[in-house]
Amino acid sequence: MPDWVIWAIAAGALAAGEIMTLGLFLGPIAVAAALAAIVAAAGVGVELQVAVFAVAAVASLAVIRPIALRHMRTPGRLRTGTAALVGTRAVVLERVDADRGQVKIGG
Repeated sequence: MPDWVIWAIAAGALAAGEIMTLGLFLGPIAVAAALAAIVAAAGVGVELQVAVFAVAAVASLAVIRPIALRHMRTPGRLRTGTAALVGTRAVVLERVDADRGQVKIGG
């Protein structure tokens, strides 16, 4: 099996793991594995593939993870959609259960 296929499978598995866990850790490493797959497809030796993977993993973790964490902690006034409703007061108009219910928020 070619090296680039192994790196591509690893990138896919890491990306799937990131989707399952949302830990903001496996995604940047999946990016590094994808870069290593590109390098492997170019016909570079295994040593350089591993070096590219290691450097890209550290770089992507150092750059992408802090940005993603910052976006996860967005202040309430900047939130939109349902995230903006968390913590606001509501008046219950109809009993709320798992399937139905009605509340009035903000007028």
